[in-house]
Parts: sequence; C-alpha cells; structure tokens
Amino acid sequence: MTIAIAPAVCACRKTDYQHPRWPATYTCHWSWGNTKLAKDHTVSFGLPAFRSAHGFRVCPQAGTCAAVCYARQGNYRRATVQTFLEHNLAWLRAHPLAAFVAACSTDIAQLHPSWQRVRIHHSGDFFTPAYLDAWAEIARQHATIPFYGYTKQIRLLQRVQSSLPPNLHLVQSVGGKEDRWIDPALPHAIIFPDVASLEEAGYVNATHSDAPVYGGAVKIGLVYHGTDRLSAPNAARLRTSARPIVGAYAAPLVPAP
Repeated sequence: MTIAIAPAVCACRKTDYQHPRWPATYTCHWSWGNTKLAKDHTVSFGLPAFRSAHGFRVCPQAGTCAAVCYARQGNYRRATVQTFLEHNLAWLRAHPLAAFVAACSTDIAQLHPSWQRVRIHHSGDFFTPAYLDAWAEIARQHATIPFYGYTKQIRLLQRVQSSLPPNLHLVQSVGGKEDRWIDPALPHAIIFPDVASLEEAGYVNATHSDAPVYGGAVKIGLVYHGTDRLSAPNAARLRTSARPIVGAYAAPLVPAP
C-alpha cells in the first residue's frame, strides 16, 4: 500500500546525518542525539509534528497537545531537524508501505550492538492503521529488540492491541481528541507542570528516562519540557481534559508527547 497523498521531494542527504555507529547504507533518518534516549541506548524514528511542511496531518488525533507540543519547539524548529523529519515522511509518501517495512528492517538489522531498543516517534504519530501495521511487522521481524512509543490514536490502539507483537509496547497519550476512550487501567502518559504534582498524582516519573514506558508502568508521568512558556489558558484546558483520568487535581496538567 502506498500512502495516497501528494508527492514530496526529499532534499536530505545521508551524509547530513551520518553517525559513527551507523553504517553508511541506510534509508531512513534515525535519531540518536536526544540526550534522554541516548543514555538509554535508544534510537528513534520521527516524523514532522502535527502537520508536515506540505500540510499533511501527521497527528490526526492531536487535540490540545498541538499548541504545546515539545516537538514544535526548541531544537525541533531548526531547519536541519525539520529536513530530517520531512525526509522520513517524504520517503513514506513516495513508496509502498511494504518497501518501508523492508527499508526499516534493513536499517535496524545494521544497528550497532550499543543501540538496545527503538522508540517509534519522538515526533509524529501513527497516522493510518496501515502505517501502524507496518511498524508492527517491523517489530515482528526484530523480535529480540524492544520497540515502544506513545500514541493519541486511542481507538486504533484498542482495536489492534491484542495482535501486536510482544516486543512492541505502545502507551496511550493524554491530550488528544480521543481522551475519553483512554483506559486508565492500561499504560497511559500525562505531562505535569512539576515533579511535586506528578508524585502527588501517583505517577512514575519518565521525564529523564523512558524506562518506565518500556518497563511496563501503567501510570506514566513526565514534567512539561517544552521551551515555550505554558500559557494559563492552555494549562486550564489541559487540566480539564485530564480530570477524568486523574480525578479532581489542583495543578495544571499538560499533554504527553
């Protein structure tokens, strides 16, 4: 299946993002520079946050999160970073998903042993069921490597959860249009304004390490880490949307990545 949207041109070269522990022959751009992920020996795959430069909606269930998304702030605004993310989406748009599965599998098979797991989407989301199926197949082909990610595609996740391979762990992410469908008994993530608020609500802190995520924690908390100041109106709206999950909570809440 090819993603049926307008063609895009990839202007990025492999030499622009070569890494000494990654072979020269790979197709997708993989991120290893994220401090949080690198110390956990995690490589990650990303897409443009929310919408691409050509207007394609990468995060179709984004809600209040779009206004405060960390992947639309700070270093993510740099032209080089945007080029890398647009490259991945452009490649997806130009090829059948079977080719994406083959390309990613080839890339991952060449991982240096120091890379121990893969995070799907430090930016972006599963924008179609077929695209999520593609990642499930990639995980199946690399059964010894843990894969994980956050998603706001709650109903899609619920439909496919039982068929996902055991090495693929996806977490419900608060802050989207489908928050009302989140099952709080299953792994879910919320971002809090500070550590005290996170601990008071009884969540495990995954701000500096995703270990709670791939370790199977259910109540995953992160402290807001956007570079832009969180406005009071956004904080209030996000607190309201999260209340059904965490209860009547005094501190403002912001959405998970």
